[in-house]
Amino acid sequence: MNFLRTHQFSKFYQEQDSPTSLFSFSVDADPTPDAGQESPTSTFLSDEDKVQLQSILDYLQQDILLLVKDAEPIRNPFKHMRDRLPDEVIEALVPMAYIESREIQVTRAKERLDNRSKQANLEAQRDHHKVEVENIKGRINTLNNSRPLIIAEIDRMKTRRAELLKEVQELTHSISIEEKKLEDLPSVIWQMEEDKLNHARQAINFHKQLRRIPGSADADQAEIDKADALLLRAINAIQQLLGSL
Repeated sequence: MNFLRTHQFSKFYQEQDSPTSLFSFSVDADPTPDAGQESPTSTFLSDEDKVQLQSILDYLQQDILLLVKDAEPIRNPFKHMRDRLPDEVIEALVPMAYIESREIQVTRAKERLDNRSKQANLEAQRDHHKVEVENIKGRINTLNNSRPLIIAEIDRMKTRRAELLKEVQELTHSISIEEKKLEDLPSVIWQMEEDKLNHARQAINFHKQLRRIPGSADADQAEIDKADALLLRAINAIQQLLGSL
């Protein structure tokens, strides 16, 4: 706490209470100097006074909760040098010298401030968790609504899996056939080579049995046709004769 805070306390106490009504014990009121009379505040401050003022100033830097519990380090030096201090300093220090009278009010006010801060933090956490509840609730509803879609997708994938398994089985069978073909290929080729040689031998044998035949197939067929015609003529003649008897 700096010296400005001391002035703020002074202003507050001046607005709320007078020095005599503020404290339950007696506080000597400062005499108001008459016009033309030299104020005792103009008295020269000694080095010791300055040291004491500095000690008061240092003590005032503490938290107000500590000051309201023990203002004696302010009050004692202040009493000894009061008559040598300027009026504005006296007005500022009087409330602080007896600030212990405000201990209950200040302590309770500080407790209320702390409680308000805690309440605000609790409210913030509460609101945060309420928002999270709504967010999670929305996600749960989304997940519940997605159940039919998930089931449909599972069914589609199962169907596809069955199709793929069937394709795999067919491919596995085809692969087995082709692998068997590959495995049998040397023996099949060898057997075909044997068949080729056998047919070649038969062709040579039959070629060797071939003889030159005179005439032509057409001439021979014509000769047979003439004989068939003679045969047919004879059959018809006999049938006509028998039919006429």
